[in-house]
Amino acid sequence: MVCVTLLGPATVALAVPIHKSRHVLAANALPALAGIAAGAASTVLVALALGMSFMLEPSVLLSMSVKSITAPVALELAAIVQGKLTLAAAFVIATGMIGTMMGLRLMDRAGIHHPLARGIALGTISHGQGTAQPLSEGEQQGAIAGIAMGVAAVVTSVALPVLLRQIV
Repeated sequence: MVCVTLLGPATVALAVPIHKSRHVLAANALPALAGIAAGAASTVLVALALGMSFMLEPSVLLSMSVKSITAPVALELAAIVQGKLTLAAAFVIATGMIGTMMGLRLMDRAGIHHPLARGIALGTISHGQGTAQPLSEGEQQGAIAGIAMGVAAVVTSVALPVLLRQIV
């Protein structure tokens, strides 16, 4: 009950940095959308390729394919593509934790320092948990991560069922 009660204020708290960063987002809309689409596609393709290389059963592959979208969307999408919901939830949580623990350090090592790129990367691939991490670096990174998380969820929700019909 407490988590549900706090969801409203948390959403509003994220809306303030998004509003403050709207000019940066508008000026970089096309590259940001391209980055989000590439990130969403690559995370699905890498998960499927890795799963196929280990000869995992199709239901596990389908559950892995939703690992980088926010949990509520991932669980609905897992049901649509006939993945296992509990397994999909575990993959989503693990992905968010890994992104939170290692995302900023990996980007530092790779020389990725631009606030827009850092926000897009973590928001796209490590959803809610990963979105909180760039907020610790600055409002702009957090705002961009929040938008990237939402856009990635929409892009993946539309594209994944079509992609899976071709691959699995």
